[in-house]
Amino acid sequence: MQNVIAPHLNNINTIIKWTIDREDIDNVLRIECLETLTEIDVIKLIHLKGFEANLLLE
Repeated sequence: MQNVIAPHLNNINTIIKWTIDREDIDNVLRIECLETLTEIDVIKLIHLKGFEANLLLE
């Protein structure tokens, strides 16, 4: 997933930093961004690339 989604996440200028925790069973994607990018925006992008994504609540 990381190789496929990386170019797309890197091209979003509101994203400051992102990581995928590949040691976690859920491969958690963490994004630090400006307030203009919503969780729904990111989930839609990931779905468009053929991957499953859901919001994790703390």
